[in-house]
Amino acid sequence: MKRIGLSQRVDVVPAYGERRDALDQQWARLLVGLGWLPVPLASGLADVAAAVDALGLDGVILTGGNDLAGAPGASNVAPERDALETGLIDCATRRGMPLLGVCRGMQALAAHYGASLVPVDGHVRAPHDVQLAGMLRDLYGATTRVVCYHGLAVDAARLPDDLEPLGRADDGTLEALAHRRHRQVGIMWHPERARPFDEGDAALLRRMFEES
Repeated sequence: MKRIGLSQRVDVVPAYGERRDALDQQWARLLVGLGWLPVPLASGLADVAAAVDALGLDGVILTGGNDLAGAPGASNVAPERDALETGLIDCATRRGMPLLGVCRGMQALAAHYGASLVPVDGHVRAPHDVQLAGMLRDLYGATTRVVCYHGLAVDAARLPDDLEPLGRADDGTLEALAHRRHRQVGIMWHPERARPFDEGDAALLRRMFEES
């Protein structure tokens, strides 16, 4: 059984003085439905590579929620989560482990390789079409209909050479990308939120993690 690690959103609960990790239960339903074991990862891990080894992870998903520290107009930031996801990207790169970034996860992946984030309008709970290229076109077709939840976007005009654009909305917003050498893909829509789960999303997850 594939063991897929998932980063988690950090929620602050002032009444208890706590910073809590949280994960949509739909991720478990989606991954278990594909025959895999979801493994939530704690944002406070000091040695990310050791945790990946101890848990026997076969792949990683960087999930949505929280803004990256330093992003334009950032709020609800979580530096401890930023550190975890940086460690996970580094670990995945060194070990050839597949990694999928979803929404904030795609932003974290892109920023790791030097991309910038810019504000964007009209991408919060607004269904729209995404024109696809490369492997995503093979899996979804030329166009897929998505619902996103982001007020920031990866700056497509200054995308680092290591990253390949794979999907754009009609307004030009970059909605999907991949690293040109590593098995690392980012998408701005949420596979776990689709009702029912989308067959294209399932195909992407299988391509990412079953072929590893």
